[in-house]
Amino acid sequence: MKYGAIATFVLLISATLPAEANELNGSGAGDGFAIRSEPAQAAEHYYQFAQRTPAVPPEPECDVRAHGTGAWTDGDIIPSGSATASCTQKFKCDARPGKDERPNAACGFQVHHTDDIMRNGECRGKDCKTCVHDPIKDKCEWWVTKGK
Repeated sequence: MKYGAIATFVLLISATLPAEANELNGSGAGDGFAIRSEPAQAAEHYYQFAQRTPAVPPEPECDVRAHGTGAWTDGDIIPSGSATASCTQKFKCDARPGKDERPNAACGFQVHHTDDIMRNGECRGKDCKTCVHDPIKDKCEWWVTKGK
């Protein structure tokens, strides 16, 4: 049984070696059980064959910008229902990292953005499809923080 395991191992090793390695000390009669004349080269070839990918992956790329800007998006108009035809309109900060600025999830970053805002104004028209108010001067921004 012991010799059968050794023969199997020799077969496996000789199958991975190049054809030139199957020569019997230069006789040219290769049959798979040949002894290679350069054992150091055979060991080097086997080592290259047996190498595996490292068990620990490389660290993720975490060098992203910490801040960026976005744009305000018009939201719902809420009429007051009073005779003055006043209204309130909600604006959402549409701000998130772009494709090149997106933080790697493995870095544990959390993305935040400026809170939504409400603007008071006056309805234009009886159906109040437009809420007229002062221009928005608040910045719409995103930023990242390191997660716990």
